[in-house]
Amino acid sequence: MDPDIQHVIFKVIQGDLTQFEQIMNKYQRKIFSYCYHMLGHYAEAEDAAQDTFIKAYKNLEKYQPDKSFEVWLYTIASNTCIDALRKRKSTKYLPFLYQNDKDNRHVDQTINDHYYNEEILISLSRLTIEERSLLILRCV
Repeated sequence: MDPDIQHVIFKVIQGDLTQFEQIMNKYQRKIFSYCYHMLGHYAEAEDAAQDTFIKAYKNLEKYQPDKSFEVWLYTIASNTCIDALRKRKSTKYLPFLYQNDKDNRHVDQTINDHYYNEEILISLSRLTIEERSLLILRCV
């Protein structure tokens, strides 16, 4: 249990909303990376990471201090990504509603070239959602 993060959480719950920025600064990159590995798309990962922090902020009073805050945050991120994957799966049946991310393809490629191995992403896409989540969480 990180006493500094516990203090920040306490301050946010007490009404000092500006302190939530410290939480975001500490975990934003990790959560985005997790979401990117889960979803495989830059824009979706950004949205999922943002949703994760919004959900965490809204539910901060439900966080139990005797548990790891990081695990709690990853649980929210995992559930957010799983929801996104389910939504993606259902949109395949409704092609007229499916939004293609062609405009951001160059961004995805840049990230893949510099940070991620394409073969690994392909392998990850073959796993079930649960297997992918477990593997990524283990690595992260």
